[in-house]
Amino acid sequence: MPNVIFTNAEQYAQVHEGFRLDNLNQLAAEQGVQIFATVLDDGNYPEYSNVTYTTYDDFDTDWSAFYAKHKPNKVINFIDYLTPIEKLNIDCDFVYFVRSCYAEVLERNPRQVKKDYWLEREQTGIESATQIVTDSPTSQAAIQKHYGVNADLMLEYVNPQKYLEMPAPTQFAKKAHFTGRFDSQKRFDLIDQVADWDIIGIGSHILDTERFANIETHQMQNFESYKDLITDSVFGLYPAIWESNGYGVQQCLAMGKVPIIQTGSGGHERLCNGNNSISIDWTSKNWWEAAEEMYSTDMHEAAKNSLTQAMYQESLEKFIEVLHS
Repeated sequence: MPNVIFTNAEQYAQVHEGFRLDNLNQLAAEQGVQIFATVLDDGNYPEYSNVTYTTYDDFDTDWSAFYAKHKPNKVINFIDYLTPIEKLNIDCDFVYFVRSCYAEVLERNPRQVKKDYWLEREQTGIESATQIVTDSPTSQAAIQKHYGVNADLMLEYVNPQKYLEMPAPTQFAKKAHFTGRFDSQKRFDLIDQVADWDIIGIGSHILDTERFANIETHQMQNFESYKDLITDSVFGLYPAIWESNGYGVQQCLAMGKVPIIQTGSGGHERLCNGNNSISIDWTSKNWWEAAEEMYSTDMHEAAKNSLTQAMYQESLEKFIEVLHS
């Protein structure tokens, strides 16, 4: 009776190491669990030994057959409010993994388009779960504030081992990358304020990217292509006003690039400090000047030292414990 991890298959999720299906499949195979993934876009995703795909249209039928076949003792929801929790109909333990408390996202970012069904699913998940876990002290505090619930903290760090061979920049250059959704929640639109920066964006095309003439944009990348695209970058750009856990920032640090983050952005600031990153007000008309003034070549080595293999291993062991407890 293998336990089950719920996740999603979409281009945006595949940008980040923690959500990549190849990584999840390897973990599932090693730990004897199964993955049920809802395809959210028109992406063509590879077949994996421990992954079963469905779509929103076929969810009811596919999930019923999958659940009857595997008879799990535990179901773990991996990408919080995107899973249609109201359709699960399970009679086993349910772990709700709150990666980004949506109630807090709505409160912090007035430009966020409110999606009532996301908020309802978050409420349903928290109310119906036998265990609530989260990967950020920022989200832990938000869950307590909005729902009065104590979530178990289980930090998830990027595996820095994969990035050790990337050379750190040795001088200032206006070369940067952005990873994430190209939308107003991530405040991707703020990046289009200066024309003399060489910027690569990797993520899901939400906004009309044709008007961002100074940015070369890409959709989902495999791991090697992703690294190759940003090898020459000096900075990572993260203007989001609030994040529960900065996965992109973690990857940026592991690569030895310098994150430029929004001051007061929560999860981005958990690992960032004045030695390894630049904290600014992204609404300033001269954000690039502030970044250049604060930059030091020493930041690159400090960035690489921000995450350790021991930190990653500890977080992995915590998640495995959740899988099997």
